[in-house]
Amino acid sequence: HKGMKLVGAPLAYKQNPQNVVDGQFSGPFVVANALAFGHFGWDSYALLQDPTIRALLPKIGCDFDAEVEAEFPTNMAGKLTIQARGQTFVKMVTVPKGEPGNFLSEAELRAKFHGLADAILGEARAAELADAALNLHLADDVTTLTRLGTPQAALRMAGE
Repeated sequence: HKGMKLVGAPLAYKQNPQNVVDGQFSGPFVVANALAFGHFGWDSYALLQDPTIRALLPKIGCDFDAEVEAEFPTNMAGKLTIQARGQTFVKMVTVPKGEPGNFLSEAELRAKFHGLADAILGEARAAELADAALNLHLADDVTTLTRLGTPQAALRMAGE
């Protein structure tokens, strides 16, 4: 039950996340975001009190599943079961995207990186940093990488 308990128990607590850490370990919160907005990312934690999310949370439960639990701790597998309009839909993922056994594509990696870095570095600088990181094997040193990874405001403050 360890894997399910991590994100699904106690259910009343997991259906009522109050902060980022609660949200990180709440299966209902992750599923509610995906259902409501079609994705889940770092910016989703700003939606902890969103009325749409709050309305969905009590409708989402987490149950023990022997097939999923058999994968833990090697894999953070998951199974989603949706019951709607008299039908049941089931999808199991054994190795989630982004794990060593299921790497992100370059496009997915860039999208995730930009989702995290653009607000700090700006879109253009983040794109330069992504290019530098993905081509690090061609670089003589890491000077360009470290320069691009330092926000401009920090560079100005350090030089003042």
